[in-house]
Amino acid sequence: MVLDQVENFIRVSVAGGHASGDNTISLQSGEASFLPDVNQGKYNLTWWDSENFSLPSEDPNVEIVRVNSIDTTNDTISVTRGQENTSATSKSTGDGEYSLILSPTAKTIEDIDANKLDASAYSPEADTHTRYSDSEAVSAVESVGDVSFSGGIRVNKSIHDRNINEDITLSSNEGLVVAGPITGSGSISGDGSFSVVGEPRNFKNADTLDGLDATDFVQSGSSIDADTLDGLDSTDFVQSGSSIDADTLDGLDSTDFVQTNSFSSHLTSTQFDAENGLSVNVFDSVDISNSLITKDSSNSISFNSSGVYEISWMVNFHRTGSGGRNIMYSEVEINGKRLTDRTRVADYIRTDGNGDECSTGSTVLLNISSGDTLQIYANEERGGESGNDIERAFINIKRV
Repeated sequence: MVLDQVENFIRVSVAGGHASGDNTISLQSGEASFLPDVNQGKYNLTWWDSENFSLPSEDPNVEIVRVNSIDTTNDTISVTRGQENTSATSKSTGDGEYSLILSPTAKTIEDIDANKLDASAYSPEADTHTRYSDSEAVSAVESVGDVSFSGGIRVNKSIHDRNINEDITLSSNEGLVVAGPITGSGSISGDGSFSVVGEPRNFKNADTLDGLDATDFVQSGSSIDADTLDGLDSTDFVQSGSSIDADTLDGLDSTDFVQTNSFSSHLTSTQFDAENGLSVNVFDSVDISNSLITKDSSNSISFNSSGVYEISWMVNFHRTGSGGRNIMYSEVEINGKRLTDRTRVADYIRTDGNGDECSTGSTVLLNISSGDTLQIYANEERGGESGNDIERAFINIKRV
């Protein structure tokens, strides 16, 4: 049994009225071609008054019909009326407009359930595929014999028996996968690729896995030619021209492998009055010189490597006098240009008494070029009162 055809979003409009005995339904011009070809399998349609009932289930005269043939020239379909426990009724209500829709019905679900183990029922077209039993499939493979293809595929009949009694040579464009365990006195050699799935035996000429040495693992033309794995030392792993030239692996420590990609600095000494603006001495107490960053002065560093850097900073302002309140700010300065729109952060010293504080800072990602310089600039944004010192500052620079 073949399942009914199914297709999404198929709905057509009926033309004129039809009596309960009519087996030919007229459709609106051009709409017969919207329906699936019944030569590929028949199907049921639901017929109801779509003008007065938005859902078929609401129409007391709803009916299911089976499509037998389609006439696209005259826009008619031939049907069998009253399917799936529905009754053939008149479809000629004066104010009604009728539609037919292709959608799952009870028959669709029942047919699927009844045929769920029959693969042939799920294709409305004629099934022309040849089907093999397990024994027929094995016989078909064994009848192939020895075949080679230039695209890197090789089939050898003896492999199917997992018994290699002849020598096999694989060229550089050939690969072979064998399901183990394998036996026999033959060998597999050459420049091609060879893999065993399962337990490998006798695939390396006279050697066994217990007897393999370094020469079995060193590719021809490798920079490791005369040495064996037992005799390798650090010089075999250091590439010519590498920055590790005099050292050997025995003498290396963690500093040889860890790239300096982060730098932090703290400033704790009070600086001079900030009301006229200044570059903060956040680098004052440290020595920095590595592959990424070099200290230029107490308030400036330069980058030795291009990339995206994460810059985090904090500047703490301290009120040393009285007489007014101030809004203080800090921001990043690259190559002498302050990045106000992207990095400025401000805070408010809330009282006019001596000792009040505020802090500004943030974290930004910047695309840095080698040779760029960085400073943290601080100043008053509003207030104009003197006596605002920088008491503490912090910066962290990390390459992302």
